[in-house]
Amino acid sequence: MIPFEYTMVKEDETFLGIHGIMAKDLDKLKTQGIPESTYPQELDREIRENLTNPVGYAKKSMWYQKSNPREAIRVAEEGLRLIGDNHLLYHSRAMVLELAGRRADALSDLRKAIELYPISVESIVTIGTLLNRDRQYEEAIQYWNILIEMNPESWMAWNGRAKAEHELGDNDRAAKHLTAAIYIRPEEPAFRENRGQIYFELGRIDDGIADFEEAVRLGGDKKHIVRNMRGITPKLLQSQAHEDLVRIYEKASEIDPDNADTLMGLSAVYTLMGREDDSSRTAEKLYEASLKLDQPRQIEMISQAFLGMNKLKEAAGLQKRLYELTGNKSHLLNLAQMARLLDDPSLIMPYMSELLNNGTSSTKPTTEKDYKDVGRNDPCPCGSGQKFKKCHGI
Repeated sequence: MIPFEYTMVKEDETFLGIHGIMAKDLDKLKTQGIPESTYPQELDREIRENLTNPVGYAKKSMWYQKSNPREAIRVAEEGLRLIGDNHLLYHSRAMVLELAGRRADALSDLRKAIELYPISVESIVTIGTLLNRDRQYEEAIQYWNILIEMNPESWMAWNGRAKAEHELGDNDRAAKHLTAAIYIRPEEPAFRENRGQIYFELGRIDDGIADFEEAVRLGGDKKHIVRNMRGITPKLLQSQAHEDLVRIYEKASEIDPDNADTLMGLSAVYTLMGREDDSSRTAEKLYEASLKLDQPRQIEMISQAFLGMNKLKEAAGLQKRLYELTGNKSHLLNLAQMARLLDDPSLIMPYMSELLNNGTSSTKPTTEKDYKDVGRNDPCPCGSGQKFKKCHGI
């Protein structure tokens, strides 16, 4: 009996290989001075010369994948009709179907592609990823296991399997399999972030913090890292593990000192623990960081948080910032109300002309000195027609 012989996968038998062939085709056209826009005609010629070769159909389907999804699907289906079942064409169509939001159909095509070509690493990676996104974790694990059997050093497989296990609540296994991914690809910061989150879930706070610090050292995005660190907040608040939460937030603030979301959370946790001095110092840092922000929704949220902390002056300062960014006069009305509560008319005086004259500037006096000797029942010098006590005298 002749034993099975291992053969290398050919370039034109894989989706990525086809991409490589297309890159060579386009380089050749460029060298010849032929416009890239003529490539579809070249592919039509290639298909006509060999109607039963799936490569031409696959290349043309890939070419139209984003620019003309309907044509990409049509080409793949034409190839399937003329050639019959083919893993390249099923994979090609699956990619277009996923981009079109037809995930169930895309998954069906990928299953067919793998059935036809069981050693298609790219099809297995793609279906495992899509099944994870679709929350079909048990089936995803089956495909990640197939890939691990084919190649135990596939970091994608270990990471994908850990993702599915984490979502299923099997954090012990997820941590071990992320450790395998890290062993294979130690320079990848995302794996450290992922394991750090799982260690937090397992209550291994020190180990989690160490992983997040290593992710920073490896060049991971600091804002993304601290956002992932904060993801454990609801669970620790529910269990009243305030000490652990403070340690995490303090480390997150150390990693990204001006992160307003982190500072707001840290101030709140200090308050829960009765550490008012620490809370006040952190709130001061939060206010300074907030003045540098340019996202109105985030600034509004922080302003509301200051109101909840009974810090009206800081909330008023952020309403000024919001008006500067948006020009929305509702923020001036909020500022006027806060100025009244603080008994500090100077907060709103620089903006009275905008508030009263639909945003147009006024040549009337607008400084505090100009209003010094005006009686409360006298007409307001700004020209609004109202009594001073109801206008700049608020």
